[in-house]
Amino acid sequence: MPPQLAAERALGLLDAILANLSSTASSQQAANLKARSQLAQPNGSKKKGSEGLDQAIPNKQPEKSAGKKKNPTSPAAPAAIKATAALAGNAPVDISRVMIKVGTIKEVGKHPDADALYVEKIDLGEDGGPRTVVSGLVKHYPLEEMQNRRVLVVCNLKPAKMRGVESQGMVLCATGEDGKVEFVEPPEGVPNGERVLFPGYTDVAGIAVPESPFMHPKKKMWEAVQVDLAVSGGVATYKGVPFGTTGGACRPRNVPSGEIR
Repeated sequence: MPPQLAAERALGLLDAILANLSSTASSQQAANLKARSQLAQPNGSKKKGSEGLDQAIPNKQPEKSAGKKKNPTSPAAPAAIKATAALAGNAPVDISRVMIKVGTIKEVGKHPDADALYVEKIDLGEDGGPRTVVSGLVKHYPLEEMQNRRVLVVCNLKPAKMRGVESQGMVLCATGEDGKVEFVEPPEGVPNGERVLFPGYTDVAGIAVPESPFMHPKKKMWEAVQVDLAVSGGVATYKGVPFGTTGGACRPRNVPSGEIR
């Protein structure tokens, strides 16, 4: 074979090999592009034949947090808590919400900054010792008659400062039609710290216990109750029910009828 013809055939064979290699590379490149396009498609628009790719490269969803906090105010809250809240919210505002205790004045003196006020230390049988109570009784009782007097004290009023001295309660007094003011006193022998009870109000199941530690001033509970306190027939009453103790009813000494405050 002439040398020129052999050279031409070799060149043609080389061109064919190069063309074949080019075709193979293009096919592989096209396949790669197709795979990439299928991966980029949304889950809802997969083309037929893409299931194999989905299995090989699964589309994972973000895992939900296992430590998700529960809403404490959700409907699943314990029924007991709901019932307690409902009872507190619906309980009547009456004498059952007030804590009145028997006490004895152990110390008394004039208020350092107010001529009309006494500052008393009253034994109410409490572990913390006597309470300090400020009372506007200078015009009604001389100092010597205040010492060791047996009294009734409203114990769950919010403490309040009176001319710089904190008062931790209020002594109950009766005011007669003639303006005479006297302590409402417990019977002899009733111990300090005994709670004054009101049959029909403080002994009925479901009625709220006294507000603790004190009646909230904004709710005006004491004001709502106080208007129904009165002396009737010489006995201290709430809506006609006597102030009761283990020794009997409480009463002022010389006021047959009038207000209590």
